[in-house]
Amino acid sequence: MIKAILFDLDQTLIDFIKLKKNASRSAALAMVSAGLNFDKKIAGDELFKFYLEDGIEGNTAFSRFIKKHNGTVDDKMLALGLNAYLCAKKKYLKTYPGVPKVLRGINKKGIKLCVISDAPRVKVYQRLDLIGILNLFDIVVGFEDTGELKPSSLPFNKALSLLDVNPSDALMVGDCPERDILGAAKVGIKTCWARYGALDKTLDSGADFVINDIKDVLKCIED
Repeated sequence: MIKAILFDLDQTLIDFIKLKKNASRSAALAMVSAGLNFDKKIAGDELFKFYLEDGIEGNTAFSRFIKKHNGTVDDKMLALGLNAYLCAKKKYLKTYPGVPKVLRGINKKGIKLCVISDAPRVKVYQRLDLIGILNLFDIVVGFEDTGELKPSSLPFNKALSLLDVNPSDALMVGDCPERDILGAAKVGIKTCWARYGALDKTLDSGADFVINDIKDVLKCIED
């Protein structure tokens, strides 16, 4: 019997890649308008690549981007880029369709909910609050809770401990087979691959369940 569901955040509850691409485009255009010598048609794509190289949660992408194309970091360009990025990020930070309704449905069944993410916990709280679903979760496990990234067993064991449930009574839902599915399976948690959020939807995830829509999580619980 499922007593708790662990959700990854990015690409499982929110379309984080879409958010990053749009926010990067807005930031790059702002920096070009401030004098950065770069083709504005491709600036957004280039800045997004910097994020991928830096780590999607990295903090140096903007300054490295400016330095590469300007020779040195210009504080005005950096400030305008950051402001544009933050405005766009808030605009595009949304759940996948149906997420709030599904989470409320799970709550009504008396099943505990957890977000388990490689992101810093404060960033997870920020995103959950901005999209209006923070109060639906019992706990949040972020990077600093264990100092380990998925697929390490530590974040999953931490979540189980805080939720006070056995591995066999939990279900992990995530988009990344290498981190979410493998990590959860190692400690005996049932697994559900959120294929709708995966960058490569042709993978063999090895999960117990595969869903193409967040709404299908409810079917997994019934099964």
